[in-house]
Amino acid sequence: MGLVIAAAFATYFEVVDPAPNSRAGLGSGWAAVILCPGTLFFWWFIDAEPGTSGFFFVWMIAGLLNVAVYGTIGGMIGAIAHGRHILRKSGEPKLPRVK
Repeated sequence: MGLVIAAAFATYFEVVDPAPNSRAGLGSGWAAVILCPGTLFFWWFIDAEPGTSGFFFVWMIAGLLNVAVYGTIGGMIGAIAHGRHILRKSGEPKLPRVK
C-alpha cells in the first residue's frame, strides 16, 4: 500500500507538475505529506525536479519508508484486534476480546 501511494504521488507530480504556489500544488503537497509520511525525511531534496533521477530516488525511498510505517500500523491494529495487546506488561491480565 505504501509503495502504491508513493507511486501515485510520483506519477502525479511527474505528469501534472503543478506550480509550487498554485492551489493544486499546495493541496497535493499537503496530501503527499499526510498520506505519504516517508516524504517528511526528504524535505531537503526540494531541488529534485520531476524527470530527474533524484526525483525517482526520493519517491522510491519514501515508498519504502511508507511500507514500514503502514506495515507497523497494520500489525498493531491486527494484534489489538486479535487480543494480543502490544503495550501490555507481561504480568497484567489480558483484556476480554471484543466480539
